[in-house]
Amino acid sequence: MSDRNPADFTMVRRHNARHVLMALRGSASVTLSELARSTGLSRRTTGGVLDDLVERGLAEELAPSPGSSGRPAKRYRFRGDAGRVVGIAIAPDHLVATVVDLDGVVLRTERQRLDPETPAPERLRAIEALAK
Repeated sequence: MSDRNPADFTMVRRHNARHVLMALRGSASVTLSELARSTGLSRRTTGGVLDDLVERGLAEELAPSPGSSGRPAKRYRFRGDAGRVVGIAIAPDHLVATVVDLDGVVLRTERQRLDPETPAPERLRAIEALAK
Protein backbone atom coordinates (compact mmCIF):
# COMPACT_ATOMS: atom_id res chain seq x y z
CA MET A 1 0.00 0.00 0.00
CA SER A 2 1.34 3.42 -0.94
CA ASP A 3 1.10 6.39 1.38
CA ARG A 4 1.66 8.91 -1.43
CA ASN A 5 -0.98 11.51 -1.94
CA PRO A 6 -2.52 11.59 -5.48
CA ALA A 7 -2.22 15.37 -5.30
CA ASP A 8 1.58 14.94 -5.26
CA PHE A 9 1.42 13.25 -8.69
CA THR A 10 -0.83 16.00 -10.02
CA MET A 11 1.63 18.61 -8.85
CA VAL A 12 4.53 16.76 -10.49
CA ARG A 13 2.61 16.46 -13.79
CA ARG A 14 1.83 20.19 -13.73
CA HIS A 15 5.46 20.99 -12.96
CA ASN A 16 6.64 18.80 -15.86
CA ALA A 17 4.06 20.32 -18.23
CA ARG A 18 5.18 23.83 -17.27
CA HIS A 19 8.83 22.98 -18.03
CA VAL A 20 7.99 21.45 -21.41
CA LEU A 21 5.68 24.34 -22.30
CA MET A 22 8.30 26.95 -21.42
CA ALA A 23 10.93 25.09 -23.47
CA LEU A 24 8.52 24.93 -26.42
CA ARG A 25 7.74 28.64 -26.15
CA GLY A 26 11.45 29.46 -26.30
CA SER A 27 12.02 27.70 -29.64
CA ALA A 28 10.67 28.07 -33.17
CA SER A 29 10.50 24.27 -33.36
CA VAL A 30 12.04 21.47 -31.34
CA THR A 31 12.29 17.66 -31.31
CA LEU A 32 11.27 15.37 -28.47
CA SER A 33 14.94 14.63 -27.74
CA GLU A 34 15.80 18.32 -27.62
CA LEU A 35 12.89 18.97 -25.25
CA ALA A 36 13.91 16.10 -22.99
CA ARG A 37 17.49 17.35 -22.90
CA SER A 38 16.54 20.99 -22.20
CA THR A 39 14.03 20.13 -19.47
CA GLY A 40 16.01 17.32 -17.83
CA LEU A 41 12.98 15.04 -18.07
CA SER A 42 13.05 11.53 -19.52
CA ARG A 43 12.00 11.06 -23.16
CA ARG A 44 9.01 9.04 -21.98
CA THR A 45 7.83 11.75 -19.55
CA THR A 46 8.50 14.49 -22.12
CA GLY A 47 6.61 12.53 -24.80
CA GLY A 48 3.62 12.07 -22.51
CA VAL A 49 3.52 15.76 -21.64
CA LEU A 50 3.94 16.70 -25.29
CA ASP A 51 1.09 14.39 -26.34
CA ASP A 52 -1.13 16.08 -23.76
CA LEU A 53 -0.14 19.56 -24.97
CA VAL A 54 -0.87 18.58 -28.58
CA GLU A 55 -4.24 17.14 -27.55
CA ARG A 56 -5.08 20.37 -25.69
CA GLY A 57 -4.08 22.45 -28.73
CA LEU A 58 -1.14 24.22 -27.05
CA ALA A 59 1.46 22.49 -29.25
CA GLU A 60 1.45 21.02 -32.72
CA GLU A 61 3.51 18.55 -34.66
CA LEU A 62 5.08 20.15 -37.72
CA ALA A 63 5.21 18.56 -41.15
CA PRO A 64 8.61 17.04 -42.00
CA SER A 65 10.95 19.26 -43.98
CA PRO A 66 10.82 18.43 -47.70
CA GLY A 67 13.88 16.80 -49.18
CA SER A 68 15.23 15.35 -45.95
CA SER A 69 16.62 11.85 -46.23
CA GLY A 70 15.79 9.03 -43.87
CA ARG A 71 13.14 9.26 -41.21
CA PRO A 72 13.35 12.78 -39.79
CA ALA A 73 12.65 13.39 -36.12
CA LYS A 74 9.23 14.87 -35.45
CA ARG A 75 9.36 18.58 -34.70
CA TYR A 76 6.92 20.46 -32.50
CA ARG A 77 6.08 24.08 -31.88
CA PHE A 78 4.12 26.10 -29.34
CA ARG A 79 0.79 27.43 -30.63
CA GLY A 80 0.57 31.06 -29.54
CA ASP A 81 -2.75 31.30 -31.37
CA ALA A 82 -4.30 28.69 -29.05
CA GLY A 83 -5.64 31.29 -26.65
CA ARG A 84 -6.15 34.94 -25.86
CA VAL A 85 -5.57 37.09 -22.79
CA VAL A 86 -7.37 40.35 -22.06
CA GLY A 87 -5.76 43.00 -19.91
CA ILE A 88 -7.69 46.08 -18.78
CA ALA A 89 -6.11 49.25 -17.43
CA ILE A 90 -8.53 51.30 -15.33
CA ALA A 91 -7.90 54.99 -14.69
CA PRO A 92 -10.23 57.68 -13.30
CA ASP A 93 -10.86 59.15 -16.75
CA HIS A 94 -10.38 56.23 -19.16
CA LEU A 95 -10.18 52.48 -19.75
CA VAL A 96 -7.79 50.61 -22.02
CA ALA A 97 -8.36 46.96 -22.98
CA THR A 98 -5.67 44.99 -24.81
CA VAL A 99 -6.03 41.50 -26.25
CA VAL A 100 -2.87 39.44 -26.79
CA ASP A 101 -2.28 35.90 -27.96
CA LEU A 102 -0.25 33.40 -25.91
CA ASP A 103 2.97 34.65 -27.53
CA GLY A 104 2.20 38.15 -26.24
CA VAL A 105 1.42 39.54 -29.69
CA VAL A 106 -1.04 42.44 -29.38
CA LEU A 107 -4.12 41.60 -31.43
CA ARG A 108 -6.34 44.52 -30.49
CA THR A 109 -6.45 47.57 -28.24
CA GLU A 110 -9.57 49.55 -27.37
CA ARG A 111 -9.73 52.81 -25.42
CA GLN A 112 -12.73 54.41 -23.80
CA ARG A 113 -12.94 57.81 -22.13
CA LEU A 114 -14.84 58.09 -18.84
CA ASP A 115 -16.05 61.02 -16.84
CA PRO A 116 -14.09 60.86 -13.57
CA GLU A 117 -17.44 61.25 -11.77
CA THR A 118 -18.89 58.08 -13.35
CA PRO A 119 -20.62 56.03 -10.60
CA ALA A 120 -19.13 52.62 -9.79
CA PRO A 121 -22.00 50.50 -11.24
CA GLU A 122 -21.83 52.36 -14.56
CA ARG A 123 -18.02 52.13 -14.55
CA LEU A 124 -18.25 48.36 -14.01
CA ARG A 125 -20.69 48.02 -16.94
CA ALA A 126 -18.24 49.98 -19.13
CA ILE A 127 -15.40 47.67 -18.09
CA GLU A 128 -17.51 44.59 -18.81
CA ALA A 129 -18.57 45.92 -22.22
CA LEU A 130 -14.98 46.77 -23.13
CA ALA A 131 -13.79 43.28 -22.16
CA LYS A 132 -16.25 41.70 -24.60
